[in-house]
Amino acid sequence: EESDPDTFRHNGYWVTAVVSPLDCAECHPDEVAQNDQSLHALGAVYYELLWDRQVLPYMESQIDDGWLTRDDENMTHAATLRGCQSCHGTNMTGTTVDDFTVWPNNGIGRINPDGSMGSCSACHSRHKFSVEEARKPETCGQCHMGPDHPQIEIYNESKHGNIYNSEGDTWNWTSEDWVAGEDYRAPTCAACHMSAAPGVPATH
Repeated sequence: EESDPDTFRHNGYWVTAVVSPLDCAECHPDEVAQNDQSLHALGAVYYELLWDRQVLPYMESQIDDGWLTRDDENMTHAATLRGCQSCHGTNMTGTTVDDFTVWPNNGIGRINPDGSMGSCSACHSRHKFSVEEARKPETCGQCHMGPDHPQIEIYNESKHGNIYNSEGDTWNWTSEDWVAGEDYRAPTCAACHMSAAPGVPATH
């Protein structure tokens, strides 16, 4: 609708390029409420808070002459956009689709034009929004990788990763309850961090 803050005119129609958690909440209110309480949903907020205190000093200490961050007060260098904001998310409030410093962006902590925080499609990519996709470690590995946070590399070299890579294509990824020992033989990232393994706090 024209009144939605994330719409724009395209070939005579009102369209949106952003599926926000408020959109998802129309059918999945519990999942969105859980995600709203997670650190994932706050990714862009933490990114901006930590920029001066941790990110910038670390990058300058690791890169010759600080070339990656020099003269980048607004965090607009391509390496910054790709290396940080594509996962953490950007603040899209008050922007337009031709502002390429924030659009398009699927970062999990994105601050959306409608004011909601987070991006469900970071893990449940459109147009399928699949629970199977969100449970597989490759999805987590699109952000949790590299020298500063090598979780996917660690997982792939672990026994759990070995078992997953050997037989994961035979597991029941779409089971609603997703029971260890029945639907899968070794945990993925989501089994412990997202799916309420006994004694482990979960988001959804």
